[in-house]
Amino acid sequence: MIFGRIRRGSYKQNRSYMIQRIQTLYLLLVVVLTGLALWLPLADFTVGADTCTLTAFGLKDAAGITLLPTVYLGIVLAAACLLPLVTIFLFKRRLVHIRLCAVGLVLLVGAGAMMGIYFYLCNRYFAESEFYSHTLKISLVFPLVCLVFDLLALRAIFRDEKLVRSLDRIRCPDVFLGKKACGQNCTPFALILAERTRFGGFFDTK
Repeated sequence: MIFGRIRRGSYKQNRSYMIQRIQTLYLLLVVVLTGLALWLPLADFTVGADTCTLTAFGLKDAAGITLLPTVYLGIVLAAACLLPLVTIFLFKRRLVHIRLCAVGLVLLVGAGAMMGIYFYLCNRYFAESEFYSHTLKISLVFPLVCLVFDLLALRAIFRDEKLVRSLDRIRCPDVFLGKKACGQNCTPFALILAERTRFGGFFDTK
């Protein structure tokens, strides 16, 4: 039996490491995409022969002069990039893990909203210019993609939390009976005894 082969005192450690699964990949994708959004151009604005570029830290012309600062967008994106990286290393604390993912969702929503606001402001900045056009970059949608990955990671963490709690009930008859966990490794035989006690002789053949 699987449960019988787990040594005494090792279950708690195994329980901590078993939840480090698909959510790590999702969070790493969030880190990579938000990092790319920090450094790649978000949109190009062409006015005549000149081209201005919108980045996470400002609207700059071809000479590198900042025409419109977007520092707040850069700060939110940097926070949205670093937070999942910290979250990965806190996987043993599942409740903290869940809270940090929720904060990451708020940051990604804020980053997407700020991108839309700054793009609107840039349009207004060049609205009266002749021969004006703009080109959107794929990095502009990275926060929305990261939002989906963050939701998937949060869903995976909830699923693992549910799995861990179900294993606690299976492995420990005290937990199964609604009591405080005994802190020991319970065998399937102990589970059978717990079920028999709980259901008042359910397994009796008489």
